[in-house]
Amino acid sequence: MDSMLRSRTATRLPLDRPARSLTRRGRALSVALALGALLASGATLTLAAPAVAAAGDVKCPSTDCALIAPAAGSPVAIAPDNAGAVYLAYSGGDLLKLALATGALTTVTTGLGNLRGVAVADGNAYITAFDGTLQQVTLATGSRRTLAAGLPSLFGVARVGTTTYVTDGNGEIVAVPDGGTPRVVATGLGFSYGLAFDKAGLAYTADMMTGRILQTNVSTGTTRVLASRPDVAMSR
Repeated sequence: MDSMLRSRTATRLPLDRPARSLTRRGRALSVALALGALLASGATLTLAAPAVAAAGDVKCPSTDCALIAPAAGSPVAIAPDNAGAVYLAYSGGDLLKLALATGALTTVTTGLGNLRGVAVADGNAYITAFDGTLQQVTLATGSRRTLAAGLPSLFGVARVGTTTYVTDGNGEIVAVPDGGTPRVVATGLGFSYGLAFDKAGLAYTADMMTGRILQTNVSTGTTRVLASRPDVAMSR
């Protein structure tokens, strides 16, 4: 897979880390998030016919989904490592690893803050928090370091080369180069929980308030609307 597509994010959910009893909405949404992350990563999912049963009323279209549904709970964000695992971030500050082959769920680290987004690249997780902090977690050891702090609330995150890009609560994309100073590279994007890049280096966000899907050139800051669905925009 192209290096520009190595990190993916997913949408925020209201619940925290896995519990034995999950709400119907929480179970269904966590399955949708996990499948979305897998598909975005380029993973091949084998569809089952008929659908594979999972937890409660969730009907899964694949064996991967059936493993994720009962295990994942309701993370705020999910990112695949393209090596057989997905990493789950929870609003209570936990980062967990889910092995797709077995469904085993293990803790990478805890106490990361009020998390909102996660991306995985080169053996590290890049994690955004509501308090405006961007952290890097080494997946093998769970050790962490702060890449940026004091920013507006952060949500989506993607890693491209030696730069981490994040979306914030002000409708901006912020670039955080390794060892450098964070800088705003695009504005006026609305409210997006997710951020992804294509192989040409163009960024993609979804404005939940207006139903727009946007493409942004982070080198120039120019943005264009690729699609608009105001009928599905979030209520203010």
